Amino acid sequence: MISQKPYEERALEQPHVKKGGKSQNSAAAALRLRLSSPGYVKAAHRGGAEAVIKVASFARGFQTRLIMDYIGRTDKEPDPDTPGQEIELENHKGDIFKGKDEIQRVYEEWAKDFGKAKPGTKRPPRDATHIVFSAGADNTPKNRKLTLLAAQEVAREHFANKGYDYLMGLHQDADKPHVHFVVRNHHRERGGKKFKLNPADLFVIRDHFARALREVGLDHVATLHRDRPKDAATIRAEIDTGIKQVRQKENWLRVQIEKKAPDVNALKHREAILDTVTRLNDQIKKITKSKSPERAELMGETRKIKRALLKSEPDLQTQIESTVRGLGKNALRYRELINELTNPTPKQPAIQLAPQELESRKKYLAGLEQRTARDIALAREAIKKSEASKPDKELALEALRQHGRLMQGVSIDKETDKLLDRLAKEVENFGERYKKLRNPVSGELPRSTLERLQNRRILEKQAQSIEKGIAQAQKSVRLAPVSPKIREAAQKILKQHQQTMSRSLGKTQEK
Repeated sequence: MISQKPYEERALEQPHVKKGGKSQNSAAAALRLRLSSPGYVKAAHRGGAEAVIKVASFARGFQTRLIMDYIGRTDKEPDPDTPGQEIELENHKGDIFKGKDEIQRVYEEWAKDFGKAKPGTKRPPRDATHIVFSAGADNTPKNRKLTLLAAQEVAREHFANKGYDYLMGLHQDADKPHVHFVVRNHHRERGGKKFKLNPADLFVIRDHFARALREVGLDHVATLHRDRPKDAATIRAEIDTGIKQVRQKENWLRVQIEKKAPDVNALKHREAILDTVTRLNDQIKKITKSKSPERAELMGETRKIKRALLKSEPDLQTQIESTVRGLGKNALRYRELINELTNPTPKQPAIQLAPQELESRKKYLAGLEQRTARDIALAREAIKKSEASKPDKELALEALRQHGRLMQGVSIDKETDKLLDRLAKEVENFGERYKKLRNPVSGELPRSTLERLQNRRILEKQAQSIEKGIAQAQKSVRLAPVSPKIREAAQKILKQHQQTMSRSLGKTQEK
């Protein structure tokens, strides 16, 4: 049995974080705690392979069974050409389970405690935790056996001996040996504390895992990668890797754009790659001397990537079209999923979902709505700043407005839809005109009182035209033969326009 005594390079335990209060585990405090331990500093400078423990996911109800199937490799149909796909799972007692039937029996035993929410709470608690133990060693039969032995010892100490059941399985299909655990969060004893890990707990378990690996013959440390000192050679290697990865991303984006009718969010990927190039350039400047051959070589590599992204006008236009098309697919997908829950039709009746699954679906839809709305806003700004022609910009921006309306579920009739899109465009442009007329460009002479008065009259005239359009649209929406949900969504859009205009008009008053 592996010794439980602390090893000489023990890291200090980090304090727990209290929810809702001031965090005692800020990045700066945690760093001071770690580096105040001579043993931790020594381990960080010594280097060596890292013992890694991470929480992969949490599960409620039947999701636990899916994790068990994944760990036991029973989540796919058996392939006659590759026998032995299923692997043995071991529980906290050392019993072995293999195959769907045996896993199902374990799940049914665990599930007796599932879905029991605390009084006064609506959402069921988490029933299981999926954790991965990984060793930084070559994936050889010997190293796999030693990694499993160390993981078993740590799991007995921190899971089984504290009252929590688990299933574990060794996976052999990666570069490094790693062991998967699914831990039942419910304590064996009635009224026992539920299983929960915070960053401090994970660090202690990781510390134990590194010690266990060393004692079976695998030299590992539990230091964090970011605390290790980096010399110029290490940073150079990271830069070379970064250049290689960003070039792969640029090639991938080019391949996607060259497809027929591409629908990838090219503008977002393009900006992300350019940001990465900027960060790489900053790293290059830190480790190389000005005008040195090494700096010229590395900066030349990043320049090639940047030049490939900033291509000719036709390529930019294709990227804009691809982005708009991709965002349209996301908006349509969101609308379809929402309609399944809220707007059933004879052709598409409302789907029946269990409360837990319904909650999961709503959470997914909220995230999809937020991501798509954010991406539409980012695309709008990128298109405005691009060097595309004015007609092409207007066409793309018009499509984005339609996507936004689709997200909100507003489709009344052809004329009203056009009016809503036109109003969205005018309200959006009003703010830009306001900034342009009211805020002199840097270097311009201060505007005269007469010029400011003329600008204010121009803005007020434009605002009056928009307000008339809003009133016309409100009348069309009230009279339209549509469902109350669609009418309510359209009225909400128009109310937002009114609020935007009211705020802008308040800013036009001269002091």
